[in-house]
Amino acid sequence: MKITVYDNADSANTYQILTFAVISCGLSNNQVIIDPLGQYCLGDSVFVSANNGFFNYIWSNGGTSQTEYFLVDNEITIIADDNLGCINRDTLNLNVSVPYNEEICIISVDSATGKNIIVWEKTSLVKTAQTYIYKESFVAGTYNLIGFVPFGSLSVFIDNASIPQQNADSYKISVIDSCGNESNRSTKHKTIHLTASVGVGGENNLVWDGYEGFSFNTYNILRGPNPGNMSILNSVANTLFTYSDLTPPAGTNYYQIEAVKNSSCTPTQKTYLSSVSNSIILYPLAVGDIDMSQAVTIYPNPTTGRVTVNLAAVYNDVTVNVINVVGSIVLSKTFESSDKINVEINNKPGFYFIEIVLDNNIVITKKLLVKE
Repeated sequence: MKITVYDNADSANTYQILTFAVISCGLSNNQVIIDPLGQYCLGDSVFVSANNGFFNYIWSNGGTSQTEYFLVDNEITIIADDNLGCINRDTLNLNVSVPYNEEICIISVDSATGKNIIVWEKTSLVKTAQTYIYKESFVAGTYNLIGFVPFGSLSVFIDNASIPQQNADSYKISVIDSCGNESNRSTKHKTIHLTASVGVGGENNLVWDGYEGFSFNTYNILRGPNPGNMSILNSVANTLFTYSDLTPPAGTNYYQIEAVKNSSCTPTQKTYLSSVSNSIILYPLAVGDIDMSQAVTIYPNPTTGRVTVNLAAVYNDVTVNVINVVGSIVLSKTFESSDKINVEINNKPGFYFIEIVLDNNIVITKKLLVKE
């Protein structure tokens, strides 16, 4: 560009010609920041530098030096002048490892142990090191860490401290990544807890609290002569939580409540499609047997192992069966001409059913809690 300059005081119209170079900065795409490369963890720190040939640095952390110290974030920006006076802007997006938010797939009562089982489908290639399992305490909304599962293990957890016969439990999980950072906790899942009683008309009445954690439309009522041989008796909407079996088969009946997912969970080796409640055993009682059941007592309850069964009368033949929550007889004893008997239960702590058979005719069942 040329500019002609005249001297107004010079009658000879003397002039000068000034020449300027015009620089168009436009939108600068110059790389100002030197990429430090690598993958970083949340909470890491890093030094980041600008290339030579730039001046008047303004970094996103407020720094003005060529090299600045940053706590790792997803994005770092800089504004700087080059040697032509043009303003340059550059952004650096660091490769930051963020823990993956894993979700519980299903929780249920494990058929093998009678304890609560938590199931999730682990996600690959997200740098998970282990999964934490949390359980709601007696304070609503307060969750305590109860265990963890390494990423290389099957993504299931058995809560050996759970007592499904006593109450429902709520669980959450979180992920610890290879950086040691913990993800957000998952959505809560809650088990189904079933209670039951024999009605005055001989019907079996079931009451349960609902499953929480996945969507479903129907509860299945399962019934069978033992926990390994259950079938669907009936189904009710997911808004209902009671059912009466008006004509139960004679003898012992087991019941469970089932909520079925729309899609299955496959942690690695086994597929889980539904959540089931604890199983309940009901024995039909004649009118006279109801009075007998009230007369027979077991103490102490809870116990640390030794219990006394007071029969309130002498019976020629007495059989005592100790049954665990999955329906297996873990102890069986017979007695003759007895009105009071002692039984030693050396099994793991938990709930048990004491089945008392009097003179091969009357069957009475009591619930017993064995503590450590």
